[in-house]
Amino acid sequence: MAGLAPEFMVWCRYGCGSNVHGKCMNIWAEHQTKALGKELSCPLCRTAWGEFSWRAPPPPRKKLDAARQQLLQACVHLGTRCAACKKALLQV
Repeated sequence: MAGLAPEFMVWCRYGCGSNVHGKCMNIWAEHQTKALGKELSCPLCRTAWGEFSWRAPPPPRKKLDAARQQLLQACVHLGTRCAACKKALLQV
């Protein structure tokens, strides 16, 4: 099963050892356990799967676009000290 990063995959630990897409396995697990009332098994070798709990990893954080980056940099006053605590690098 190619095309996805390892965090999107699950694997059959007790049988064939094959990789399965986590999203596909969620669908398979719901069908087997809820619709058919069966124990969850590997969709490839049919060996008992055991407990299954998988969530898709969160999407990667996007880099700040140039306009937002400039705005954030404009809010930092380098070389300025706080009048109260005398700390440098004030941020608004």
